[in-house]
Amino acid sequence: MYTRALPQTISQSAEQANFRNLVADIAWYGLAFAATSRFLSVYAIRMDATPLQLGLLTGLPALMWLGSSMLSSWWANRYPNVVQALRWPTLGMRMVFILPLFAPLLPANLQVIWLILATTLTAIPQGISNVIFMDMLRKAMPNADRLTVLLARRSLALNITLAAGALTFGLWLEAGPFPINYMLMFLVAFCAAFMSYRACMRLRVPNNPPVTHKAPRVRPWSRPEFRQLAMIAFVMHVAFTSINAIIPLRLVEELNFNEGFMALFGLVELGAAALISLTVPRAAKALGSQGLIVAGMAGTAIAAVLLALSSSPVIILIAAGLSGAAWTMGAAIGLFSFFNERTPAGEGSVQYATAYNQSIGLALFAGPMIGSILAASGISLVVVLLTGGLMRFGAAIVTEYPLLAGRLRAYRLTTGIEKQ
Repeated sequence: MYTRALPQTISQSAEQANFRNLVADIAWYGLAFAATSRFLSVYAIRMDATPLQLGLLTGLPALMWLGSSMLSSWWANRYPNVVQALRWPTLGMRMVFILPLFAPLLPANLQVIWLILATTLTAIPQGISNVIFMDMLRKAMPNADRLTVLLARRSLALNITLAAGALTFGLWLEAGPFPINYMLMFLVAFCAAFMSYRACMRLRVPNNPPVTHKAPRVRPWSRPEFRQLAMIAFVMHVAFTSINAIIPLRLVEELNFNEGFMALFGLVELGAAALISLTVPRAAKALGSQGLIVAGMAGTAIAAVLLALSSSPVIILIAAGLSGAAWTMGAAIGLFSFFNERTPAGEGSVQYATAYNQSIGLALFAGPMIGSILAASGISLVVVLLTGGLMRFGAAIVTEYPLLAGRLRAYRLTTGIEKQ
């Protein structure tokens, strides 16, 4: 392997322009993402999807993402900079918003299979895109303090547009005839996704520096601090996603809520996530990135328990708000900040991003399958949701343990010095 010279820096004006384009990117993407994140499972349920098929709808794409992320370093090295490397993968992953439109045109027995196939195939470019995009974020926003502010601003923009999209789509789906209502929703979602793509392509980053001399191969898994990061990322994503496919079943099939309530559920969840984004930068200074993760996972665990034990619409909406705020704090901001602290931004950054995304990809495959298999085996959805809540509490403990161990070591060291 050959190492590269340090990359040139970008100007302050370019960094400011990148900040605006990265917020615009996620704002447009949020409108599109509302269609798949909020209503794709409901769409499949309306087509008589089984619990196992719902698990495959979210689990198989993660498995493909896990495999394709291994190609990220090879793909990135074929282009002069990371924005150029993103051009085709980030466009390919956005095809997930248009392909579901064609499902009602197929025979009834193939419709759910088409949805699974559409999400699985588009996960191949998504795996490459996710890794390169993480590397691009750090190159487009080299100032660490500005990066934290950007993450909070992107989270705010994402949740506002997700909420607006979920509300608008939900009202339309409630009023429009099936399946025309869903087909038009996915068409609008793809248009928004294309605007997000245009914002990405306007980013300015340094070109890849020339190769200089041979250097040792970067091995992220050989570093204990990275293994700890990967374990935390894996456990929290397994725990969180283990019941994500079960929640729509609980709300739609058991409690008989319709698309209108699902839109309100999403609006509350995303509104809470947007509000928490305003306070996270201050909370990060007090709690640290690991502290944000611990608090976030504990919050999602309480939300799962509320969803399991209550049939009251008010309590369920409270659980939605708690879940949205907690997951945004713990994963969208806390986990990425932890990743930024534990991995280098220069040489080997793509390899670290690849290994990190592989941990999450494996979790996103395993997590949904756990809940779906439990539900398919005849276990009550209430018990499945309570199991997911217990797993989320476990993820908080796994994250908290090394934090407490570090504080204990520091205390012992301080005590020892004082005794001397």
